[in-house]
Amino acid sequence: MEYISEATFGPTTSGSASKKGTALPLSPAAVGAISAAADFIAIIAASVVSGTAYHHMFIGGYGNTSVFLGAGLIIALAFVTSFHASKGYDIQNIRARRNVVLHILALWGASFALLTILVFLMKLGHTLSRGHVLTFFAFGGGVILTVHHSVRLMFSRSLRQHAPKGPRAVLIADMSSIGNSHTMSSLQRRGYNFDGIFELPKLSDDARFDERRGELEKIRAHVRNSDIEEVMILADWDQLGKISPLLDALRVIPLPVRLVADHRYGDLLSRPMAKIGGTVAVEIHRAPLNRLERTMKRVLDLALASAGLIALLPLFLMVAIAIKLDSPGPVFFRQSRVGFSGRVFRIYKFRSMTTMDDGTVVKQAVKGDNRVTRIGKFLRASSIDELPQLLNVLNGDMSLVGPRPHALAHDTMYDEIIHDYAFRHHMKPGITGWAQVSGFRGETPTVDLMERRVEYDLAYINNWTLMFDIKIIFLTALRSLKQGAY
Repeated sequence: MEYISEATFGPTTSGSASKKGTALPLSPAAVGAISAAADFIAIIAASVVSGTAYHHMFIGGYGNTSVFLGAGLIIALAFVTSFHASKGYDIQNIRARRNVVLHILALWGASFALLTILVFLMKLGHTLSRGHVLTFFAFGGGVILTVHHSVRLMFSRSLRQHAPKGPRAVLIADMSSIGNSHTMSSLQRRGYNFDGIFELPKLSDDARFDERRGELEKIRAHVRNSDIEEVMILADWDQLGKISPLLDALRVIPLPVRLVADHRYGDLLSRPMAKIGGTVAVEIHRAPLNRLERTMKRVLDLALASAGLIALLPLFLMVAIAIKLDSPGPVFFRQSRVGFSGRVFRIYKFRSMTTMDDGTVVKQAVKGDNRVTRIGKFLRASSIDELPQLLNVLNGDMSLVGPRPHALAHDTMYDEIIHDYAFRHHMKPGITGWAQVSGFRGETPTVDLMERRVEYDLAYINNWTLMFDIKIIFLTALRSLKQGAY
């Protein structure tokens, strides 16, 4: 077994004197915890300040501090929990600049949506002032953005000069695998410092392995004389049965010994597992939502769809008049779509085209399509044409968030050419979805684009949470004027 290097592989920490002003080196967990704590405290403080200021300026007095603290606590718990769940406090995301503001604002809005739902369900509208909520939303949003910017600046120099502190390890590797960029970059992102790298013996030559067993003493000596925390093995998983002598030899070392997942099986191992008797089953596809999850999603749908229809009634009337004046034909467009469990339902939209395709052949709208009416261009670009689907939500055929339903002709075609396409029907179709807010909205002229949309749909289904739905709703509102259909 050949000793390759004692030099640190990947990210290293410097022992030399740093330049003046360098921040204290902190672990990634410490930086994330500080950021989360700063958010939590700032949100509660923003609630108290905004509530007190609003009452003092517009009502008189200083309001009920307990109510302000309670509202701030709910928002703080919702925001910090969801931001943590979306890996916002991971060290690489704290350093990032792209899409951070949009991500923060989406979760900020989602947290207030949750507060609104709780106030409605618990009938606390008389306790919590709408003025305070609006002031808190605006002021707190600015505060939370400022806090995140300050945290990034505070730790930027330390993060530039010091990689995240991770375990110091010895790596025993099949050198043909060490070049696997995916595996090694994953280890680097976790801050692993390889204090020694040893070549794995040829696994197919057992006799040679026995002859070279003494080479393991190099590892033992290295471990005893170094501050090593664990031993890692990087090998071809097709040859795992042949490394048992190596594992037996490592038993004398009182440290964790880890086998790095082969990149071919990493996704499989990240899925939920269940022990069944003496074996283990891996969850390949998530089942439809359980009863509690369906109830939570349905309550959100009914609450927001009902409120939306009432609030948007004047807009509905104006759009209906504009459609009738613009071109002959009905106000609403109805078309058969495939929904939950493959059931067919009739979807409602404001008519935006001169034709009403609903058969075995349905042509997708494209840029510059002459079938789109004048008012239809505006309706499609602003997504107002989708609003009548709130009726589908109330009827139970659709949800506010889910995979977008397709016409029967398109559904049949994609089911034949895209693997796992049918899995989209494990969730009710939605007015908006994770694919749409991620940039896959409108025309899908190629199979590749449709495959990417399906990929995002499946990711949504497999990772569903109520906060995920609320986040998507707010991202839809923020991006509706930036992304257009034709």
